[in-house]
Amino acid sequence: MKVKYLKDYDHSDTLDIASRYWLKQEEQKLNKLTALVALYCAYIECLKGTSSQHSIFNLTSSAALEDHVECFIGFIYTEIDTSNYNKYHYSYEVQLVFNNLALFLNKRKTTIFLSFNTISEDVEHCIFLYKNTEKNIEKIEYYQGWSICSNDKKIMNLNISIIYDAYGKEFTHKLHQIMITYGKKIISTTLSKKIGYLVSLFRILVLVYPNIKNLQRAMSSEYAFESMLIIYNLCLIDAKIKNYNIGHFHGRWSRMVDMYSLLVNYGIFQEPLTEILRPIYKNCTNKNTTTNVIKNNKQQLLHNKLVTQIPLSYTDSEAKELIFIKIINEIDHIVYCSELLRQKVNEKYDYFIECSNKGTIKVNQNNNLRNPVPIGTISKNNTFRTFYETPFKHKDIKNYSNFLGISGFSKEKDIIKDEIFYSSYNTLYPLLILLINQHPAITESWLLSWKLYDNKSNVGLFKIGESWYSKSFKKRKGVNHAEQLIKLNSQSVKIIEDIIRITSIARNYLKSENNKDYEYMLLASRTAFTEPKRVKKIENGTCTTLINCLKNSYEITSYRNSEILLNNNESKHIFQNLTLTRFRASCGVRVYYETMSVNKMSIALGHEEYNPSLIDSYLPDALWKFYTNRWIRIFQNALIYESMKESIYLFESVDFTKDELDKFINNHAFKDMPHHIEKGFHEINIEKKNNNDKNSYIGIYLITVPLLQIFLAVKYLFEETSHNEKDIKKHLKWWYTSANYVISQIEESQNNLQQCLYLTKDIIEMYKIAKNNPIKHQIIEGIFTNDRG
Repeated sequence: MKVKYLKDYDHSDTLDIASRYWLKQEEQKLNKLTALVALYCAYIECLKGTSSQHSIFNLTSSAALEDHVECFIGFIYTEIDTSNYNKYHYSYEVQLVFNNLALFLNKRKTTIFLSFNTISEDVEHCIFLYKNTEKNIEKIEYYQGWSICSNDKKIMNLNISIIYDAYGKEFTHKLHQIMITYGKKIISTTLSKKIGYLVSLFRILVLVYPNIKNLQRAMSSEYAFESMLIIYNLCLIDAKIKNYNIGHFHGRWSRMVDMYSLLVNYGIFQEPLTEILRPIYKNCTNKNTTTNVIKNNKQQLLHNKLVTQIPLSYTDSEAKELIFIKIINEIDHIVYCSELLRQKVNEKYDYFIECSNKGTIKVNQNNNLRNPVPIGTISKNNTFRTFYETPFKHKDIKNYSNFLGISGFSKEKDIIKDEIFYSSYNTLYPLLILLINQHPAITESWLLSWKLYDNKSNVGLFKIGESWYSKSFKKRKGVNHAEQLIKLNSQSVKIIEDIIRITSIARNYLKSENNKDYEYMLLASRTAFTEPKRVKKIENGTCTTLINCLKNSYEITSYRNSEILLNNNESKHIFQNLTLTRFRASCGVRVYYETMSVNKMSIALGHEEYNPSLIDSYLPDALWKFYTNRWIRIFQNALIYESMKESIYLFESVDFTKDELDKFINNHAFKDMPHHIEKGFHEINIEKKNNNDKNSYIGIYLITVPLLQIFLAVKYLFEETSHNEKDIKKHLKWWYTSANYVISQIEESQNNLQQCLYLTKDIIEMYKIAKNNPIKHQIIEGIFTNDRG
């Protein structure tokens, strides 16, 4: 059994109130990760014949207390699945707490000799005592828990003790077997979420239907819809009380229904007569999300997806200036610092290799105490050469650092230790930053799966024609789209070459040990004398190791074109917010800033298609609001300007000054449509393209009732009056084309929304309102038509 999972069990009836309170007080004095009370409750319940309400204060004699503690330590060493090191710590805490109890009860203390790495004679006696005690085998099996294995061979805990408590061993066993089968099909990251949805569903089920008989009736074909509707309403009320985001709640509810459907498919529940309700929650037009929102130490709400934290309280104009200036500056600062670190890493590697080439290898001579090859502080070159040939560990030498003459502490030895080169998280991190800067499509998942070799073929850096590529997998994208090929540029090729170079020592070592980790691109070692491994988890700015080594390197004054970019004070907060995921998101927003296209931002981030809800998590709320409102204001002002440009009341009607007029006309007066929309008109054949093809040429119209009213008026003006297309002002022809395109799409697809991917019932409803409330075409006639006179 695992101690960390014991907290998930219900121990409310194991101890009496006084015992639980006293032990909780003692637990709080220990380290915050301890689980003393849960561990003790499991021990009590695994002993046969214990009462339902155990009291520690019933241990009335010193001998009884001593036996109880010894048996408890025997339980830890026998039943707990962990290292001897951890068992030592658990046992140390147990002895400490129960000796405090002995003082409280005026009894004799218990003294048991414990060892970090070995099992002492005292502990052997404790194990013997526990093994000869009557035990509750069913409870031991119960606390061993339920585990399943994912598709990527990771063992995961299935926290279903509440199901066992309510519905019994047989039902729980059946559910466990189903999840074992299901788990083999899914990667660990997805499986972890699925387990969460399953447990969330059953947490409500056990409250509403507390026994197996009630559950079976509730989940029968006849009653399943009604029962799940009750569960939905209870969950919704709970979400409202806790002030959860209701949109997110409905997304989670849909996933819970997925798990219910899984249990139906595997025969746990009967198939319902009516499909289970999955309400589609629609947000109001004003974007209001709590995704990626946190509070800082001043209790300000901040958008937290990016390295740059944007306060939500900023006005649109403040947000526009702040977001783009800060995001671009902080990206450039991070890249500047990473380039400096990259240079230092390369210089350190080159220096190490240069010294190694000048040195002589010190060979282990077991029978000869005198070794003719000087080492350590006497000869740095020989030390480096010996380490290069036999890095990390020596198979015949226990204390390798001593053999190299650099064990212990001195200024000279510390310098040599620091100059020994090995790839670590600290050396790799700046290179990963620089790689993502070049290719924001690269994710942490891609990097963790990234190989240099696969079946002896180079997949980390290879050439097709005249172009260089690298290949890896993004597991979250699903089986069909998991493989992701990145076309490299000249800068990213050099970055990958640097990564291959600095991991070569680790790679050669792993290869010599027949360790398959050598195939992976990212290899790291904690120290010069610990074996390297493939990187399985990216350590970011929140990791203590990295903060100590890299924090100061990112909190410096940076420069752009010889001018200060950020000074020391301005850069202080950056590293504590820096993760590869946030940096990638910031790079995605940079693409949006440079192109003003969410579609190009999607492509840069490696998304299969434009997904508004996905992009929503990247762009700060203030940015969405600013650009939505900005283009509405521009369109309104352009209309007003065209209709009132000869009027003395022009400047009272628009929200800019006379000085700004020329600039506005140059930038925003009515003219040809933007290129990406124009491209769409020329290249899209709606009848011949399927939905997936349409994503490739996306152009976006913000549909509103007033816009549709204008489009309808424009169409009427040039199709139903004496005007024709020749009368349209040359620079406004694309506006007629837009009106024609949008209205025709809506009219052709309103009875069959499947024909058009981006049309919804809301748009159809807005169209009906606009059609039933037309504006007079005379209002826009003067703006769009040439003067016939």
